[in-house]
Amino acid sequence: MPKDPPKLDELFEAAVEIESAEQRDAFLDQSCGSNVELRQQLQQLLRSDQQAGSFLEKPPAELDVTILSEAAGDNLDLSVNDTSLNVARTPIAQSDQAIVIGKGNHSVLRSIGNSLDEVPHIALRDSTAEGDDPIAKPTSPEIPIHQPDSRYQLLGEIARGGMGVIIKGRDTDLGRDLAIKVLLDSQKDKPEVVRRFIEEAQIGGQLQHPGIVPVYELGQFADQRPFFTMKLVKGETLAKLLADRGHPESDRGRFIGIFEQVCQTMAYAHSRGVIHRDLKPANIMVGAFGEVQVMDWGLAKVFSDGGVADEKKARDKQQGLSVIQTLRSEISGAGSVGSQTQMGSVMGTPAYMSPEQALGEIDHLDERADVFGLGAILCEILTGKPPYVADDGTAVFRRASRGKLDDAFDRLGASGADAHLIKLTKHCLELEPSDRPRDASELARRISGHLESVETKLRETEKQRAVQAARVEEERKRRHVQLALVASILLMFGLGSIGWMYLEKRADQQQQELVAQKLDELNDAEATRLVEGLLVADSLQVDTLIQSLAEYRQWARDDLSIAFAASADDSNAKLHAALAILSDDDSVLPYLKDRLLWATPIQFESIRDIMRQHKDQLTPEYWKVALNTSLDAKRRFQAACVVASYDSESEHWRDPQFVDFVAGHLVRVLPSELLPWRNALRPVKSHLIEPLAEIYRDDSMDTLASGFATDALSDYLHDDAEGLFDLLVDANQKQFELIYQKLTAHRQQAVTLGHIELSKTPAASDSDAEKEVLAVRHANAAIMLMRMDDAESVWTLLKHRSDPRIRSYIIHWLSPRGGRPTVIIDRYELETDVSIKRALLLCLGEFDDSVLQSQQPKMIQTLLTVYRNDPDAGLRASAQWLLRQWNQTQAMAVIDDDLRQNATSVRAGDPTKANWYVNSQGQAFVILDAEHFQMGSPVSQPGRSQNETLHQRLLGRQFAISSTEVTKAQWRQFSKEQPDGFWGADQPQMKPYMHTEDSPMLGMTWFEAAQYCDWLSDQEGIPRDQWCYVPDEQGNYGPGMRVNPDFLNRTGYRLPTEDEWEFACRAGSHTSRHFGVAETLLPKYDWYSVNGQGHSWPVALLKPNDFGLFDMHGNAYEWCFDLFDDYAVGPDKTAIDAPSTDAVSDTQSRVLRSAAFDARSSGLRSASRAPYRPSSRSSTTGFRPVRTYDLTH
Repeated sequence: MPKDPPKLDELFEAAVEIESAEQRDAFLDQSCGSNVELRQQLQQLLRSDQQAGSFLEKPPAELDVTILSEAAGDNLDLSVNDTSLNVARTPIAQSDQAIVIGKGNHSVLRSIGNSLDEVPHIALRDSTAEGDDPIAKPTSPEIPIHQPDSRYQLLGEIARGGMGVIIKGRDTDLGRDLAIKVLLDSQKDKPEVVRRFIEEAQIGGQLQHPGIVPVYELGQFADQRPFFTMKLVKGETLAKLLADRGHPESDRGRFIGIFEQVCQTMAYAHSRGVIHRDLKPANIMVGAFGEVQVMDWGLAKVFSDGGVADEKKARDKQQGLSVIQTLRSEISGAGSVGSQTQMGSVMGTPAYMSPEQALGEIDHLDERADVFGLGAILCEILTGKPPYVADDGTAVFRRASRGKLDDAFDRLGASGADAHLIKLTKHCLELEPSDRPRDASELARRISGHLESVETKLRETEKQRAVQAARVEEERKRRHVQLALVASILLMFGLGSIGWMYLEKRADQQQQELVAQKLDELNDAEATRLVEGLLVADSLQVDTLIQSLAEYRQWARDDLSIAFAASADDSNAKLHAALAILSDDDSVLPYLKDRLLWATPIQFESIRDIMRQHKDQLTPEYWKVALNTSLDAKRRFQAACVVASYDSESEHWRDPQFVDFVAGHLVRVLPSELLPWRNALRPVKSHLIEPLAEIYRDDSMDTLASGFATDALSDYLHDDAEGLFDLLVDANQKQFELIYQKLTAHRQQAVTLGHIELSKTPAASDSDAEKEVLAVRHANAAIMLMRMDDAESVWTLLKHRSDPRIRSYIIHWLSPRGGRPTVIIDRYELETDVSIKRALLLCLGEFDDSVLQSQQPKMIQTLLTVYRNDPDAGLRASAQWLLRQWNQTQAMAVIDDDLRQNATSVRAGDPTKANWYVNSQGQAFVILDAEHFQMGSPVSQPGRSQNETLHQRLLGRQFAISSTEVTKAQWRQFSKEQPDGFWGADQPQMKPYMHTEDSPMLGMTWFEAAQYCDWLSDQEGIPRDQWCYVPDEQGNYGPGMRVNPDFLNRTGYRLPTEDEWEFACRAGSHTSRHFGVAETLLPKYDWYSVNGQGHSWPVALLKPNDFGLFDMHGNAYEWCFDLFDDYAVGPDKTAIDAPSTDAVSDTQSRVLRSAAFDARSSGLRSASRAPYRPSSRSSTTGFRPVRTYDLTH
């Protein structure tokens, strides 16, 4: 027998041991002969080995380290620890044949071989029935560097995706082929991608089911890329099998069987808290022996808590099911929601994607998104196409995001498929997640029930065929005997034709008796089988099975009666037997009447409908239960669900207390119960809309109850445009999208209603709470119009007004409520009103960078130009904030350096050009023209103090105020010029409260703040006769120092008067805060107890007010010039800003404005004020300088 030629790896291992080039060439000549291709491959491998050098001779200890599950922190550190993924890169070997990779001496077989004379090498024969191996491309830049001592051989690239590449490999220790998935080289330095890759391996390793490809090992190559090994699956994808069939009706039964296995696999995954998020035929592999496996778990999401299946958590634990653990769940610790995806990103395949997934609501996806994907696969099995079909990918995605399923439903209707399958497909493809089956287990039960019913019909057909065959056989035998015997008998006894007729009749009777006996035996056996199946069936299948029992009832009665008597009262067997008995024997009715009140939601509908024939008898009794407030709420609620169907016109449904109870209980059921109970109450939905709407609008209601009310209302009002619109304009963020999607079916009517809503204005007598409600409604209506491409009337709402609530809500709600950034960018280029442009930039900053894509670079250049040149301080500050969100701090610093100028330069400039300037210290100042304004707060304002009397003030001058508080870095420049012992920038006791150089400087006294202002005047070249403060006789700034009487007319820097500070803070608003009143928006503008974390934050990190001033409500209290006192005027008088200029005393408190990082929200108001001794220090006190702006001095 000829000897097999040596393999490439064997030749390489032999050649690499030959040191002499001459001897090696001779070896190649002998081994390769005339095989030029083999010689070239060997030479390539040898060259790659030489390039690796000493690295291959002594592989680093870290090579092939398994990913550590104990990694801590939010990001996967790829470079720090000795056992991390940080390994030096090595050249990539290029080869047309297999190369070996992994850690040196990692082969266990070789280690064991050191102690054995001969190492076993078992090799099973190949099975041609398995199908062909996947085609592998031998040469690939993604194949890692080789190491001859590894247990793994790499045989070529099979496939490549956006995150990783699948390589065909061979485990030389176990002698098996496998698939090795390795991260793409271009992705290895992206922690989020690495994390997701590792999670895919961990998910696959813990999901142990025949329908899921097992993961064997997680490791790492020398080039720092993680990999995992898994079973090499042979076969065809479901996508290819579907494409190869001639017609959608071809072999449909086989494909439904494949689909059932997919559903069973996903039911297992859902029970373990995993959703796939990319179910499609291309991710389903069908083997030659009927095995079906769900592939590619790269987009999977893990729920350690959450998901529709949450209510089963305790039961699952009792059954031994554990929670899937991934790298991220271990990093995040207990209570983590597991594998989270960035908000607003879109993952998956649009043609099979649920609407909520297409809209980027990734963190809100649960098992029902997979149910939609399964329905999409079933749609393709039945019709030949997925639900969404269009000319290009963009159009497909648009259809998916809008849930355009009309075409799919038309194709289903014309498919000729079983009506049950069509109904199930449509159920899975419901637009609202709450309207779909709750998870894959429910879908698996229903598909199994369908296949069972098909099998039953086939058995029935086979039985009838058997009976007919028995008749034919008996007839043949009878005729044969008659022909052989009867004639001789008649001749013998002379009975003639009468005897013949008698015998023939007798034979017919015997045949009928025999057939009847055979048929009775078959019927009895079938009845027994059906009863046995009924007793253990899922409740969803009971109605179908009872119908199947109808023609076998006489044979089933005894079995049913025995089962009913012998089974426990709370068992499904007793319930199912009673339901089957009821049509013949109503003695089971009392049991069923009570059982209905504690039946599961899945059982409820079947029991109720089967008992409907007795509704006249049952209805009064169920009303007694429903109305009895002393009974258990669950029994009362289920009784109400019964009479909703039996007696929907009863006057009891007009009882407010009763419908409040029913609605209140409906929103407290388990997530999986909402749909069946909502459907049960559908006949009385008109009576439940009002109490559900009250729950919907109740801000104190918990998220789950509010969400259930939203689900129910969106369902009950789906055909009522006005009802849906009224809900939409009152919606919170979680409610908005669901109602909006329902309303899109009534677009024209919704647009009309939106314009009507925006035309409403508050009455003069309206309370602040009433104005707030109207502002919310207007903002939601405006966002709806923008999303429906009818935004022209909305833009004026972004113009700044004395009540800026609507404007602020639109700024902050457009992004999370589904608006598009392109609309904002396009409008910015056209807009001429500067206050609207300010709002547009603040609005744009609420969108995630990922959705801006290619438009961001162009916008950055536009914003940098605004920051440098635009004359409006408010627009410049809005651009500044947005540029900081987009990491352009360095670019702005360069511009700031270019713009620095002292007071002399400012005077020489054009006073009409801009209402801002940057001084020599790099501080930006906003120039304000201050006349009359409303100061203080109304008595109705929450959190106000008695010393905030509302009144009119007159300033009558122009002044410039710093856009930020004085920072630690700016204070350092001042304090280092002061004598020892002065309050410096690095006070040890202040370190916990100031973490950065650009945080506000804290802890200075009023006197030191005044001294800084004189120092700043000096630095800016302002003449001394324009300075505002006069130190005491010893030259100190402290008690006894004076203020120049005409300081308000001098142009030197100083502390702001209280009037100036409030005027600047309000920025033209009359509301409690410069952006409106809502506490929910405070974290967008200011640092306080909710977001401050016990320390100050860098200035200008949050949004500015409309004048372009930052941190006006929070971060630090701010010193003002004035003595603290009650306002000396009444609400009907106008006061003039004229603070006392007496010598400064330490016994008289000065005014503090704003609030600090540790303050409660009630203190973050434009009118809030507090007294503080001028010599006192606080870890929460800072200041911002101002100056009277008079260019003639």
